[in-house]
Amino acid sequence: MTYKFRYLFLLFALSSTFTLTNCAKDKNGERLLFTVEDDIAMGEQTAHQVDSIYADNILSRADYPQAYAYLESAKQEILNSGKIAYKDEFAWKLTIIDDTTLNAFCTPGGHIYFYTGLIKYLDSGDHLIGVLGHEMAHADKRHTSQSLQREYGLSVLLGILTGGNPGMLTQIAASLASLDYSREHETEADEWSVEY
Repeated sequence: MTYKFRYLFLLFALSSTFTLTNCAKDKNGERLLFTVEDDIAMGEQTAHQVDSIYADNILSRADYPQAYAYLESAKQEILNSGKIAYKDEFAWKLTIIDDTTLNAFCTPGGHIYFYTGLIKYLDSGDHLIGVLGHEMAHADKRHTSQSLQREYGLSVLLGILTGGNPGMLTQIAASLASLDYSREHETEADEWSVEY
C-alpha cells in the first residue's frame, strides 16, 4: 500500500509540475492555469448571474446618467493610462447596484459592480476613482481568477466553464463581493490603483 501511495504521489507531483511549467505566461508575466479566454467566459457567466440576483436593484443608465457618466469617464481615464494589460480583451462594463453595502467588486474579465452604499459613503470623487482603479487592477492582474481557483478549486471552476455545474455559478456570483484576496493581491491592487 505504501508503494502505491508513493507512486501516486510522485505521479501527481510530476503531472502538477508539468502542468504548471507548461502554462504560458500571461501579459502580466504570471503562469496561470486559466487562460484569458477562460477569464472572459467565467466573467460573462458570473455577470449574468449577478445581474439576475440583483435584477430589481440595478440602476438603469437612462435613469441615472450622471452617476454612470462619472464612473465611465474615470474608467476611460484608467483604460487610457496605457497600464491596463487587458484593456481590449476584457469587457470593463460598469453596473451600479442599489444596495446599502459598502463595497464594489469586479468579475474575471472586467465586469465592475458598485453598490450605492459605497458611492454615498465615499466623501470625494478621488476616493471613488481609487476604488474603481483597485477593482480594475484585481481583474487586470487576474487576481479574481486566482482567488476563485484557490477558494473553489480547479475542478469546480472547470465544471462551470464547461456548463457542468450551474448551481455553483450562482453561489460564486453571490460571493464575489466578499471574495478573499491575499494580502499580496490587495497590496498590488492598491499600488496599481495609484499608478493608473
